[in-house]
Amino acid sequence: MKKRTPRIHTAESTISNEQPINTSANGTSQLIALKAYELWEQDGRKDGHALEYWLRAEAITTKHD
Repeated sequence: MKKRTPRIHTAESTISNEQPINTSANGTSQLIALKAYELWEQDGRKDGHALEYWLRAEAITTKHD
């Protein structure tokens, strides 16, 4: 079975299954979490770097604010 990776489409505020993402504070956390997961996967799923991925994702996700 093919593995499905979450995708973030910030212009449309949707994820891969095309469900809208809440843009409230909780929605921002959701976007950051999805981006952190994506970065973790791209980096070979290295353990022990959760905070690093979260901070990188936060910087990427919130830089437009």
